[in-house]
Amino acid sequence: MTRTTLTLVMLVLMASITVGAFYSRHHASIPAPFTERATRGEIVSAVAATGTLNAVTTVEVGTEVSGIIEFLGADFNQIVDKGQILAKLDPSIYQSAIEQARAALTSAKADADRYRVTEAAADSALTRARELHAEQLMTDEDFQAAETDSRSAAAQVASADAATRQARSAVETAQVSLSKTIIESPIAGVVISRSVDVGQTVSANMSTPTLFVIAADLSKMQVDASIDEADVGRVKQGQPVSFRVDAFPDETFAGKVLQVRLNPTVDSNVVTYTTIVDAPNAGLKLKPGMTATLSIVVARRDNVLRVPAAALKFKPSADVLARFGARGATVPQGKSNTVWISNGTTIAPVAVTIGLSDGVQTEIVSPPFSDGMPVVTRMSI
Repeated sequence: MTRTTLTLVMLVLMASITVGAFYSRHHASIPAPFTERATRGEIVSAVAATGTLNAVTTVEVGTEVSGIIEFLGADFNQIVDKGQILAKLDPSIYQSAIEQARAALTSAKADADRYRVTEAAADSALTRARELHAEQLMTDEDFQAAETDSRSAAAQVASADAATRQARSAVETAQVSLSKTIIESPIAGVVISRSVDVGQTVSANMSTPTLFVIAADLSKMQVDASIDEADVGRVKQGQPVSFRVDAFPDETFAGKVLQVRLNPTVDSNVVTYTTIVDAPNAGLKLKPGMTATLSIVVARRDNVLRVPAAALKFKPSADVLARFGARGATVPQGKSNTVWISNGTTIAPVAVTIGLSDGVQTEIVSPPFSDGMPVVTRMSI
């Protein structure tokens, strides 16, 4: 092969490679529409939230008197009945107080009896003085003195009776204090917390200390959820709720909204509202204090035509329309709801009315096309 021929062959190969690369790049730069088909099914709109599981009824059991714990009748996780003894305090101080109060009551009664005897004597003396004074056998001064003695004796009796009632009340108060050294369960339930041990001193001088926390029925729980102010307007009583807890990641629990409380909570300028969610717990898997991740169903549509939410966000450029758009197609302006459909070679806009959306799928109300229609979600370049 001559040098001239070799040179011609090399030039032809280089030209072929250059043309191939040009057409390869030109072909790769042509955008390709990605489509998904419109489907028929359900759309569920939900509000996400987090909350804490609690027993429906929780009672803190304390003591109104001070003393040393002498006996404990309940422990953690123990089922107790209403009226069951949970703890006893050392009663010796209060028994002594009762004895002192009873002694004071006896003394007050004795004083009252003595004053009654004095009153009776003063009344008899006044009766005789009245007769003598009527016959002018007693001076006015002596008669007035007899009247004064009688009124004074009556006042002493009244005072002694008051002291007796006060002493009797002191006895009753001491008896009540003694009875409160026995701490009973106010409800039937489960002990979820115990804060004292035998030999520990508890003081009720400043505030009532909590000894036990009892949950009424752990088969009936509730979730105290925090709902953002942007979502609280859509949350209503009776709406179904599903939630999960970290302890059982593969299990979904069901409940419903019981109450949306009006009192807001503000934390770092974030406003939330406490929403109470019923959480049946027949299997006793849920425990107080667990963190729950909730999904509150605020709206639902069944058997509706739906398209991907991305299809409503797709807006083709003028360049894309020049290559794929049908004759007369234009780029939609403003906030009109438009879906672009594809027949495989061209794309065309279709005005639609949208309904409920779950963020992934959007309902098409009075659809201008049937399910199975390919809709453009994006373009690949």
